Amino acid sequence: MSQQAGHERQWSSSELTLDQQDKERRLEHHSLISDEASQARLRHGTSATKTIDSEYNAAHMRPMRSTMSPLTLWHFFLDILFALPGFAFLVFAILVRIYDGQPLDQEPAPALRSIATYGPTIFPIVFAAAAVNFLKAVAAWKLERGISVLSLEFLLSSRTVFSTIASPIALGAVNYLTPLLVILWALSPLGGQAALRVVGTAPSSQVEHWSGRYVEFRGELPYQEDADGVPHSLPAVIATFGAALSSPKDVKAAGQDTFGHVKVPMIESFLDSQATLDDDGWFAIKDETNAVYSSLAGLPIASNDPFSRASNYSFNLTTSYLHTDCKVSHVSSRKHKTWKASLYKHIRKAPAQEAPSRFHNDLTMAIEVVQRYNESSHAPMKLNFTSYTRNETTTASCNLTTSYVQVDVACHLSNCNAVRIRPMEHEYDVASTVLNGLAPTGWMEFYDEQYGSFLGYFVNSSNNLWDWVPETDLYSSPIELYITNPDIPYAVLPNGRGWRGEEIWPVGDALFSTRFTQLLNSFWLAQIAPFAPMGRVNISTSNELKKELQTLDWRSVNGTRTPDIVVLRAEKPWLATLIIASLVMLSAALAAAILNVWRRGPDILDYATSMMRDNPYVNVDSAHQGCSMEDGVDRTRRLMAMKVRLGDICPEENEGYIAMATPERASRLTKAGKKRVFR
Repeated sequence: MSQQAGHERQWSSSELTLDQQDKERRLEHHSLISDEASQARLRHGTSATKTIDSEYNAAHMRPMRSTMSPLTLWHFFLDILFALPGFAFLVFAILVRIYDGQPLDQEPAPALRSIATYGPTIFPIVFAAAAVNFLKAVAAWKLERGISVLSLEFLLSSRTVFSTIASPIALGAVNYLTPLLVILWALSPLGGQAALRVVGTAPSSQVEHWSGRYVEFRGELPYQEDADGVPHSLPAVIATFGAALSSPKDVKAAGQDTFGHVKVPMIESFLDSQATLDDDGWFAIKDETNAVYSSLAGLPIASNDPFSRASNYSFNLTTSYLHTDCKVSHVSSRKHKTWKASLYKHIRKAPAQEAPSRFHNDLTMAIEVVQRYNESSHAPMKLNFTSYTRNETTTASCNLTTSYVQVDVACHLSNCNAVRIRPMEHEYDVASTVLNGLAPTGWMEFYDEQYGSFLGYFVNSSNNLWDWVPETDLYSSPIELYITNPDIPYAVLPNGRGWRGEEIWPVGDALFSTRFTQLLNSFWLAQIAPFAPMGRVNISTSNELKKELQTLDWRSVNGTRTPDIVVLRAEKPWLATLIIASLVMLSAALAAAILNVWRRGPDILDYATSMMRDNPYVNVDSAHQGCSMEDGVDRTRRLMAMKVRLGDICPEENEGYIAMATPERASRLTKAGKKRVFR
């Protein structure tokens, strides 16, 4: 083009012949700026110059763009429309945050979940529209004020994530716009995924206060208050204990008993196994495999309202239980009559006010109190447990103490289980137990020989009416069989000549201690709360058991209740991503609208006709030349039927020249020889 500039001359038609005019026209029309008035002079001569200039000015002159012109305001309105999707997604994100925790079956949660499914499709489309419009507006605004070709190329070529990355690679250059454009377009896929993933689901975390009560383990035996209570409560005691003893294997291993009461784990099983403590001293009860429970029965829990299956509960219990540490031995058995006679022969003579020291079931089992609790020396009560079989007689010497614990209880769908346990800090004497009158205060406030009633009923609790009939075939009681086979304690089978039973001593010290502990605690709970296990206690509706329930020693407990429903959950990281992407899209749309208002020149970017502006190789007559202030869309609309070609505009010369031109001015490149060169 620089060589063509050397030919720039202006001639009047009166000074040239027709052949010279045609030759010069091919050169003079190759100037960078086509002067339409000059072209008109060539065609009409100098005499028509003034007239043509007047007609040209009248037909093609336009003023500079005005910020308040109707066309500018109309374009501003159209640009503002690009901001609506960004605003809509921002409102969507805000609604998701507002309705965080809304039940899924309540509006607008279903609508928000439905809208989220369209996010990955809609968001990238509207984001691309707003971003492209913004980049074009920035390019046009900067072009009027001066911009490097590299920056202009980056702004116009960065239309997708791929093109934003590919452009610097293709050009082999970067500038300050490169990272900004990469970040801008990275928000497109991230925003689409955020619109989908921002709506999650989770169990409700709405916490409500809940208060209830539970039975104090260190309570007084109810029927010790008066003798009239014995025949009234004893059948319930035996039935409750029998239900716990005969419960299925999975119930025995579960965290709650048959009636839904919470079992207390044995803290000793965690201490002996050296389980891991958390920072607050809690042992986690992950599942049934790492928990050994202190009883087959659980602590009764009461509330003014029944436990709802639509809620979850959480609370802490401070309680205690009996613990036995036993040493097991065995000797060869004597005849049963001799062994049974020895039980009566060795009963110690005791004052009338003292409880008896030996208890037996007239069959094969006996328990003897060989040492009572000594308050002065803090020596624990010692029991001797004896189980007779034909071959071996098992004897277990047991120390009886009290374990104090705190239990963290969680209830799901009204199923309550201990989830954590830790030793309770206390100043109590662990050697003192409920059998010697231990009260909740830590002092012996009750009848200090409760063991008499307790052990007397305990050894006979699993007998039936026929066991006291003379000449009854001997068999191990369900209590003894629980120690050897806890899954089926009532499944006694004949074992030659009518003998039915099993030897206990092979189970060992640890297993015997655990199972004997469970039996004692189960029977104790059955005695202090014989009526409570008949269904989970609802104080407000238990009028029939009002008298019996009042005899229990209740302790208040405060906890939390959480609705057991699935709610809409606003995923915080995706919510932040969606808000940022929506704000960027909204800001880009608004910025584009403002920049386009500030622009004074025509809109020429992104239009093919812009390559034809002031192009001397494209034949455009004066009627279609247009004004330099004409927007690209108007020029395209006028020249949409025109054909152009990228070709050789100097096919007859030794050196070719490539330019966009009308077909009659440019030769096809396919016709050029392989050795042809271009300048």
